[in-house]
Amino acid sequence: MGFRHVLLLTMVSAVESMRSGAFMPTKISFGSSALNNRLTGGNRGNAGAYTDQLVCRLDSKLNASTLQEFCKTQFKTPYFDLYKEYCKINRGIFVTYPADGHTYDCGNLPLSWGVQSVNTTVKTICDPFTEPSVALNLLDNWIGAVYNATITKSQESCDMGTLGVLECPKRPNPVWKQAPWTQKLGGKPLRAVNIGGLFVLEPWITHNFTNWGTEIRDQSTFCEKDPDAAAKLEDHWANFYNAQDFKDMAGYGLNAVRLPVGWWYFVSADQAKPYYIPKVPITDADHPITKVISWAKDAGLQVLLDLHAAPGSQNGLDNSGIKSMDTQVENWGETWIYNSTNIAATVNVNVAMADYLASLQAKGLDNILGLELVNEPWVFMDMSKVRDYYVTAINAIRQKHADLPIFIHDAFRHVEWEWLLKNFPSHNVFMDTHVYHAFNTADIASSSEYNDRLKMTAHEDISCRYGSMLRHKSCIALPAFTGEWSLATDDCIGYIRTSSKNASQFQNFGQCDRIGDRANSTWWDDHIKSFAKRQMSMFERELGWSFWTYKLDAGAQQDPSAPLWSFPLAVKKGYIDTTYPTNGCERVPNYTLWY
Repeated sequence: MGFRHVLLLTMVSAVESMRSGAFMPTKISFGSSALNNRLTGGNRGNAGAYTDQLVCRLDSKLNASTLQEFCKTQFKTPYFDLYKEYCKINRGIFVTYPADGHTYDCGNLPLSWGVQSVNTTVKTICDPFTEPSVALNLLDNWIGAVYNATITKSQESCDMGTLGVLECPKRPNPVWKQAPWTQKLGGKPLRAVNIGGLFVLEPWITHNFTNWGTEIRDQSTFCEKDPDAAAKLEDHWANFYNAQDFKDMAGYGLNAVRLPVGWWYFVSADQAKPYYIPKVPITDADHPITKVISWAKDAGLQVLLDLHAAPGSQNGLDNSGIKSMDTQVENWGETWIYNSTNIAATVNVNVAMADYLASLQAKGLDNILGLELVNEPWVFMDMSKVRDYYVTAINAIRQKHADLPIFIHDAFRHVEWEWLLKNFPSHNVFMDTHVYHAFNTADIASSSEYNDRLKMTAHEDISCRYGSMLRHKSCIALPAFTGEWSLATDDCIGYIRTSSKNASQFQNFGQCDRIGDRANSTWWDDHIKSFAKRQMSMFERELGWSFWTYKLDAGAQQDPSAPLWSFPLAVKKGYIDTTYPTNGCERVPNYTLWY
């Protein structure tokens, strides 16, 4: 993971070739061919439809049984302004779909709707004497008309205050029912956790282990400058996680883990320098990575292997193994994307990872969900080059592993993927997107208790609105998986603001002055529960989710923000309901700020 800075939700050393045939794996089928075939077709393969093929309809959460509650709550909140807001766009005109040769506006609606104006529509919908089917049809017509008249359709165009949902020909809702691993998961969406901080170090996760001095800022400099680094890493790999952790995950109703690793684990010890790697071969049962996959298998959990750190650093964050010291964040990741040696090395590592997974399958470790090519390429990168890397890596892997599910990260970009995926090798390819509420200035800034609470309710609302973005991504790009998310609405957890290595990136808006106030607050407990439920409900309309992170060490657990970032601590606090209800967005947040 690592910290996604203010910009993220708005918008190396050379490595020799290592394809030496060390594993000689057997070719393994990673999914049902029948299921796989359902996800392909046309020159866009598994890629989604073009925007003009999408239809915006009324969300099924609004139905005959929920209509009157909707009228009592949402039309007495800022949602009522939806009509005023949407009457302004496109000169205030509406068109029907398909077009009937007429143009309409808020005061002159189609005769077939049975009402003359938008104001009349509101009254008609919420009139208890109106047949629910008539009211719902009116609202559905209005949502479709607004969407159809919008020329430039963005990921928010079908939101309509969470009332609209995109219908797309290749992605029936929920998307996870089409995935090749659905049978392995017992017919459920992905419900996973990240194994953060184990193989790629992040000091905020492991305070006791990574209490580094001023000269050490990442795993690379740790291995270079700490004379005891090798011994410390061996101890860390052996003790941070154990088999019981994975049994506990299964007990929480989880069905998978996302396992972040660095490139250096898939090359020789000499090639890995300055990084230290385990002494045993990676295919050995005692290798820490293989041991984790085995523990997951014993607990009934699937594994998504994630290249979290690429040669040269794909994003300049400490979770990539190399923390950039460039003061211009726009330049981070350039040592990767514009360096052909590093890109070639990354492709070689991707192939080695696929070979490794196939070798495990051949030995009976068949709990392999898939492979993520690289975590979070930097948002400012030339996306055509990121696409070229993805195409090269996928084609290289497909030479030996035709059906291995492959995940690509969206690089925090959205609408560009509609055209980036034309003629893309998208068979059994899926998109990872990360949704945080903890790093944008607009997300975190707050200097009073009143604003803290106002911010919390806003994030509850926003979490449901993000469903529109995810649905849009699944529809126009690839099936979307939320590979990282948390319960934080600030960046106050230790090290991001207290260590010298991150202090220059932390901006003090007063957001951390009162974090202890929520520890014994019923109000905060209720709203964080709502926040969690809303996020998971939206994520499970697509492929599902993976919480960041599962475990914090004893030192990090003392931070008052720890339950917002640690899955078992969140469950213990009651924030996460492990029955995983799917109705989180059926009601508006409780806007009462004090009780």
